[in-house]
This record gives sequence, C-alpha cells and structure tokens, in this order.
Amino acid sequence: MKRVIIAWLIALLLPFGQALAATTLLPNGEQCFQATTGLNGMVGVLGTITGGSGYTAGTYGGIPLTGGSGTGATASIVVAGGAVTSIVIQNPGVNYVVGDVLSAAAANIGGTGAGFSVPVSSISVNSSLANGSVNMFIPNTTTPKATWKDAGQITANTQPIILDANGCAIIYGIGSYRQQVFDSLGNLIFDQPTTDTSAQQNVFWAGQASGTPNAITITDPGFNGTDGSIINFFPALTNTGATTISIAASAFTNIAVVKDTTGGAVGLTGGEIVQTGTPNIVSVLYSAVQNDFHLLNTAIASASGATAPLCGAVGLKITNGGTPNTLAAITARQVVMQSANGLTINRSNISVTVNTTLGNITTTVGGMDGEAPGINAWIDLFAIDNGAAPSAVGSLAAGNGLAPNMPSGYTYKCYLGAMRVDGSGNFLRTLQLGSTAQYAITTGSNTTTPPAMVSGGSGGLWTALSTSAFVPPTAAQIRLSAGSLASLSANAQMCVAPNNNYAMASCQNSGAPIVLVNNNASGIAVMGVHNLVLESANIYYGTSAVADGYVNAMGWVDAVNAN
Repeated sequence: MKRVIIAWLIALLLPFGQALAATTLLPNGEQCFQATTGLNGMVGVLGTITGGSGYTAGTYGGIPLTGGSGTGATASIVVAGGAVTSIVIQNPGVNYVVGDVLSAAAANIGGTGAGFSVPVSSISVNSSLANGSVNMFIPNTTTPKATWKDAGQITANTQPIILDANGCAIIYGIGSYRQQVFDSLGNLIFDQPTTDTSAQQNVFWAGQASGTPNAITITDPGFNGTDGSIINFFPALTNTGATTISIAASAFTNIAVVKDTTGGAVGLTGGEIVQTGTPNIVSVLYSAVQNDFHLLNTAIASASGATAPLCGAVGLKITNGGTPNTLAAITARQVVMQSANGLTINRSNISVTVNTTLGNITTTVGGMDGEAPGINAWIDLFAIDNGAAPSAVGSLAAGNGLAPNMPSGYTYKCYLGAMRVDGSGNFLRTLQLGSTAQYAITTGSNTTTPPAMVSGGSGGLWTALSTSAFVPPTAAQIRLSAGSLASLSANAQMCVAPNNNYAMASCQNSGAPIVLVNNNASGIAVMGVHNLVLESANIYYGTSAVADGYVNAMGWVDAVNAN
C-alpha cells in the first residue's frame, strides 16, 4: 500500500462555542478521506451531551463513535464523576446527517458505564475554508518546501495550494513543515508546524533548544512518541549532571536522557552535551518502551585538547589489599577520569581493587588488561569507569601510564600509580599516599628490608645504578637511603648524583646532590634519606674506597596528579 499523506481542514466546535480550523498532515490509514470527490456528511457541531453513569474518570483520545448513519467519526472524550462531560471531534467521518445520535462503547471510556449519547446538530463543516489556500514552508522560515499531488512525487503542488469546495487538498509530503492556512478572502486562519508522522519518517529537526543545562526544552511538532524517533537540535547550554528533555506544547515532558553502556543505559553525569560558540548538534533517539531519550553522540574534545581537565585524585591511597600478594587496593575521596576524546567523569569516595589473578587472557574489570602480571615487573594501576560506576584495571607498565587495554564499555580512565611484583609474581608491600610511594617494610613478607640498589664502594669512579627495578617508569623522583658501612675509614667519602658529569676527583667538593663524609677517625657509620629527581633510568654512585657504602631504594614520587 502506498503511503498517502492528506492534509484535511476541519472546523471543530469547542465547548465554549469557538470554531477553530485544525490542519494535520496525516499518514496513510485514514480511510474516511477521498482523494478527489471531497467529503460529505462530516460531523460538525454536536448538541447537548447526555452524560450517562458508571464510566471511569479520565481523558480518552481517538475513541470511535457508534450510532448514526455515517462512519469513521472519532472523538476525544472526558469522563468526570462517572459521566461524560466533554466531547471534541477528532475525525469528522463521512455520511452523517443532522439528528444522528452518537455514543461510544463503554469499554473504550473506562468500564461498564451506560447512558452516554450526543446528537449531531450540524454537518456544515469547512464552509469558511472553501477555496481557501495552504502554504507549506521549511519549519521556522518562509522558504517554500515541496509537496506533491501523488505518492510517486511526480506532480508538485502549487504554492499556495488551493483548497476545494470542502476545504480539502491532497498533499504528499516528507518530514516537518510550517503550515499556513488562509480562507477564501486571504485571511490567515492559523500558522503552525506539522509533520509526516509515519514510522518511515521519524528523524526530526528541532532547531535551537532552550531551558536550563539539565532540563532541556525543544520545539518539535513532528514528534509523536514513535519508538525509534530521532530528534536533532542545537544545545543552548552544557549539561552538568542528570538531564531531561521536554517537547514544548506536548505531553512529552521531563523525559530522561541516558547514554548506553555495557552495563545498560545510565543517566548523564555532565559534559556529554556541550554548547559552544559554533553550535554542536545533539542527536537523541526515543525509546517508547523505556520512555527515555538515548544520546547518540557525545561531544568530543577540541583539536587543541584544551577543553578537558587533567585526570587525578584527591585523598588517594594505594596499598596491598586483603590478599596482599595479588590484590592492590585503591581508595580516594575524589577521582576525575578522562576518555580518549577528552570527556571527563567525576567520582567521589571510590574503593576499587586490582586482582592480578584475573584478566590474564581477556581484559577484566577489577583484574589485568588481558596479560599475566609476569615476574619482576611493574603493574600500572588505573581507575576506570563505564559511565555507570568506577572500577580499576592493571596493566604491565608501558612506560607512559596511558595504555591499558580497556574492558568493553569502559571509556574513562586515570593512571594513579604502580606496584611491583617479585620473582614469584607477588606484589611487594607498598604504600602510596597521593603521588608519594614507599616500600612498606613488613615482617614475614617479601619486603622485610628496603630493596638494595648497591652495597660496596666504587673505588672513586661513578657507577651507574639502574632504577628500573626500584621505581616505576613514570616516577619523577626516587627516594634513597644512602650511607657508609660500619668499617668506613676516617675521612672516607661517598656521593650519589642524577648523572655522571659531577667531578669525582674530590667527592666532597663535586657538588653532587648527596655527599656523605666520615670525619670521625673511629669509623662510625654515616647515613641519610634523600630524594633525587630522575634525569634518566640511571642514577650514579661513587665512593673514595672499595666496600665503603650502600644505597637502598625507599620509594618514589610518581608523575600522577594526586594528593
């Protein structure tokens, strides 16, 4: 069957006696309309209502009217106090006569009532619009938009479209229009938007939105709640949290906007709808079953990438969890995570874990990102989020803290720190507060003493000490415990530096950041704890004699945005 859209104009007598013409662009299926011969016997004015009794209170639309000599009439019926109190014709039908008595099935207006009827007082409909005209424009403009006399869109209508003696015309159209109706004298009867509301034409343009950041209002006369309908619009403001859309002058108000995740549809959290100087276009799809709008496109970061804040954490703590060999526990008062395109999500009071026994083959939420933790390796720890809830994932350190294989549906992440596994694949005991981490010396564990970087002298030469086994690749500083052995001779010297460009002829006068000198002839040990900014993957150590000193790794300061 061809999809026929017919514009028909009728005069409805409202309860207060005011006659208004209403024009609607209708989809195929309104069989009461005839394409070429006009309409006869349409229900126009109704007489006094006999309300009956026993009906259920409510407003009922599109109710078929029974009785009389015609067919096809429908009405909107209001029931109050068990009786019909108001009736407005929606479809005037055909072939009715004055004096016909109409009613409606009790089941259609709420239950087992009886006694409702109303007489037809007039079938004089559309007389004021005979030989009038209709203009069809692009919405919100006076630019003509094409309509046709046929379903094949072969013969275009004129502009304006001239109405017949019954005030009717055949109009095939696609999408939304601005529709102006004039009587035969050229008086503007009304000016309103209308649309093809068939299921095949369910993508609409609503133009500029209004309202507040999280309560958006749009004007879209074409939207009728068809499942799968898509509305496009310019946002007025950037949303900051859970968001709703209301369609102006309709029953569709305060409908939640959601985004789809692997955990299901969830409410917006802010920043998904962005208003800019050059307007973005937002697209939402309506689900009639869920009665919500699904956001089809979120804003992405600008080319400069300067629109989103850094990810980071406040009150961050990372330590070994309840199973300390395999569990890293992450807590924070607040965490900001970021997607690859610059969108952010903010979570408060998170408590998540990474279990290295999970996700060794396929990336797993709360486990590894598809790789085994290995041995003597660093595990980067990330807070992640799918828009519904935060979690965490671990990844073998890539040296940049940016490259986990994200679980499906998780688009937000933030690198927060790292922990090391030993030769058995077990976590060393570690405590990180903010960006500062230290080895947590624990009796009976694999971390009973600070990890030793060197013990013994270098005979006056700078010796490179690799930091890779002692601090993660992302570390900005290493925290050292450096000292002399108990047998250190009087006036012996030792130095630690970030590079080997410091003069070693006299360690004491080299200007190295860490210098220890024993001026005690009795050979008492000298020691201290120091932070050293890392310039490379090595630090350098030298002493004035063999077997004179040691350097232990106590911890590090990581390059993370945390406190």
